[in-house]
Amino acid sequence: MNPELMNGSDNSEYLVHAKTEIVHILRAIAQKTELVTAYFNQGTDFVLTSILGVDAAAQTVILDYGANEQANRQVVECAKIIFVTTQDKVRVQFAANNMEKITYDGRDAFRIKLPDLLLKLQRREYYRLSTPVAN
Repeated sequence: MNPELMNGSDNSEYLVHAKTEIVHILRAIAQKTELVTAYFNQGTDFVLTSILGVDAAAQTVILDYGANEQANRQVVECAKIIFVTTQDKVRVQFAANNMEKITYDGRDAFRIKLPDLLLKLQRREYYRLSTPVAN
């Protein structure tokens, strides 16, 4: 795994800082039910999830609960999680300092703080990447 937010490369031109634009991008990902990979333990483990909702007023993002209960417990205990997904086949990445388990629409879910910045890689080498599907 090589999340761009974790390496030292200069991607400042691809960083989105505006909260309204971040909300728009995350809602578009939620609407298309794109898979989101949440990497934790410094990238050695991950949970597959998806964005269920974005609450701009509360500054939170709701994510689907993963299928692996052990991984779900571990991700909640981690101090840094890197999320990687796509929007219209363009790689999108953001980070959270923690995830908490909540109940959303009567089922288990995760909640994170709305990210302060989001990386949307539109470089030619990353354009139209397909997210691998796990078995």
